[in-house]
Amino acid sequence: MTTTTDRPHHTLFRKPMDELREAFVRARFAETAMFGRPDIEAWLDDPTKDADVVDYQKMPIILTRPTFATTPELMSLLQEHATPAEYGELPRWLEHRIVSAEHHRASFINIIMSLQCGGARVYYPWKNTIDLPPVACIGTDIYCLKAPANALQSLMVIDFAATRHVLEILNAEILGRRPKAESARRFLKELVRETAKDARKKAERDFDEAVAVSADGKRIMKAKWVVVVKLVVGSEWGSRILYPSSAFTGNKCLIDGVATRTHFSDEELTTAKYLDEDDLLMGYSHLKTKLQIWYSNVRPVT
Repeated sequence: MTTTTDRPHHTLFRKPMDELREAFVRARFAETAMFGRPDIEAWLDDPTKDADVVDYQKMPIILTRPTFATTPELMSLLQEHATPAEYGELPRWLEHRIVSAEHHRASFINIIMSLQCGGARVYYPWKNTIDLPPVACIGTDIYCLKAPANALQSLMVIDFAATRHVLEILNAEILGRRPKAESARRFLKELVRETAKDARKKAERDFDEAVAVSADGKRIMKAKWVVVVKLVVGSEWGSRILYPSSAFTGNKCLIDGVATRTHFSDEELTTAKYLDEDDLLMGYSHLKTKLQIWYSNVRPVT
C-alpha cells in the first residue's frame, strides 16, 4: 500500500532531506557510545592533529572492531606497531605509581625483570593508572601487570589483557616517540577512519529506513508499521489507516515535539503511531486496545 500524498517535503521540513541526513550522521558521531564528537572525519583529515592519540574512553566504538577478536591479532598489533621495553628499562612514572612501600616497588620491578628473563615481551603505557597497566606477551597469551594501590594489596595482579590495554600501548609508542611511533600513528588513524566510515554507513541506513525525522534531523523514528490517523480540523474523530513502513521511508513524517505530523491533503492534518512486529503478534484485540488508548489522547492539530 502506498501513501496517497504527493506533497513535497518542504511542506513539513524547512531543510532538504540530504541536510537532515547529514545532521543525523553527525549527531550519531557525537554520541558517547561512538566518538564523542560530531567532527570526527574532519579531525582525521586535519594534519595538525597528527600528534593526537586516540582516547578510547571518549571513542569506545573503536574497541568493538572485529580486528581485535582474538589474542593472536592483538599480539600481532604489538609486534608490528610497538616497541618492547629493554631488560631493566623502567618508565619514569613507575617510581610515583607504586607509593605504598619501597619493598612493593622493588618486588614489582623484580617480577617484571624475571618475566623478561623468561622471554616475555613487556610494554609500558605512557602513564599508569589502576586500569591502565603494563602489558606482557608471555607465550601465546597477553597479560596486564597490575601494580598494588596500597600496602594491603598483592605485589602484582596478573590478568588477561583487554583490547584497550593493548591499544593504549600504541598511544604510548606515539607519546614516547618510540621507534615505531609513525607506524602506530598510521595504524590508529586508519583504525578510526574505517570505524567512522562504517558508523556513517550504519547511520545513513538508519536514516533512510526511518519513517519520521525531527526538524533538525537529529532524531528519527523507525517502525515496521505506521498507523495514520486523519484528524479533521474541528473534529475529534478521523480515519485510521495501517501502512507498511515503506510508505514513509521516502516521504517521512515530521517529529514535532512529542507528536508526529504528515500532510495527506490541504484540509486534513494527520498524526501517526509507530508499531513493530511484536505489537502485531500480540493479536488483534491487544492491538485494538493499544490503539484506542493512544487514539483517545489524540486531538486535532490546529
